[in-house]
Amino acid sequence: MNKLEELSIADLKSGKEYVEKLKTERLDYLKNIDIDSKDDNAFQSLDKLDSDLHNHLFSRLMKLR
Repeated sequence: MNKLEELSIADLKSGKEYVEKLKTERLDYLKNIDIDSKDDNAFQSLDKLDSDLHNHLFSRLMKLR
């Protein structure tokens, strides 16, 4: 079982908000040192996690309908 499937809807939403905050901070940092986000592995990992959280949250909410 995927660990994201074990989280509650509230946890998924909270996690997504936190990851979005981290992405914004990382993007600001990358802009300051003039590095493209496409070349940064940490940013790409955060983006993937954000996408996974979004997909699981959407899936769980659709099941409630």
